[in-house]
Amino acid sequence: MRVTGVRAMDRAITKLLMPFNIYVLHQDRRVVLTQPNDITHDKLIHADYPIALYRRMYLRDKELNKLLNGAVTP
Repeated sequence: MRVTGVRAMDRAITKLLMPFNIYVLHQDRRVVLTQPNDITHDKLIHADYPIALYRRMYLRDKELNKLLNGAVTP
């Protein structure tokens, strides 16, 4: 992270903020793990358009599906 441009200060700031990052990460994990696996009933809003577009492409494109699931090796 480059906040000040001074490497030592940027590292110190990063270390100071890490506990907050971990706290938020654990909050997000609880939310994600409690979400249902069925995405067909999601209520998306206009701001979620990129999510809807990705899901549409993912569900329609079998090759993309295989690639994203690691079934296709380069």
